[in-house]
Amino acid sequence: MQLRDVLPDWHIEWVEETGSTNHDLASAARDGASAPRALIADHQHAGRGRFDRCWQAPPGTSLAISVLVAPQVPIAQWSWGSMLAALAVREACTKAGAADVTLKWPNDVLAPDGKLCGILAERVQSQDSDLLVIGMGINTSMSAGQLPVPTATSLQLVGADPDPMPLVKNLLTEFNLLLERWNAGESLIGEYRAVCSSIGRRVRVLRSVGQPVEGMRAWEPM
Repeated sequence: MQLRDVLPDWHIEWVEETGSTNHDLASAARDGASAPRALIADHQHAGRGRFDRCWQAPPGTSLAISVLVAPQVPIAQWSWGSMLAALAVREACTKAGAADVTLKWPNDVLAPDGKLCGILAERVQSQDSDLLVIGMGINTSMSAGQLPVPTATSLQLVGADPDPMPLVKNLLTEFNLLLERWNAGESLIGEYRAVCSSIGRRVRVLRSVGQPVEGMRAWEPM
């Protein structure tokens, strides 16, 4: 089954390699591209994470997936977009066979052995409206020696199926369902909170400027 059969309203493109799927979709939005759409790359060589940190992986060992959407909720609530993506990634990884997958506020998807996925969202001004780009970088088939940092892991390392096609199909299908519920005004707080491992734990927040902040992570509804 093709992705377009599962999500007929989406424009979906899958490429072998690009610089950054987020950058490509943001540029497309500024040039008039419509939402919803998704761009998937087997490899990206100029990916960025939070605070503009470089995100790299050997070719063929990860997936870069970005979506362009037009949320029907106030812009002040758009930060929830990355949390929707995290829930969708968790569901897809669980269906692939990864056990005990949790979320770390605000943008990481974790297995017990380490980080499986990072997420980055950005607001984009298109020709006639504001849109949201959400990028997800999933470690699929990295070996232990290929991990960028000791705190990372991959689907293959945790015994899950790294096959990209069912992973992407399940991820985008779940994300689309969550997006529809979010746009309809349904609260997803309970679902996120149930799988967020950092609530109630002492955390240390590194900021782009200023000193780190430490404290107990409490839940703050959005």
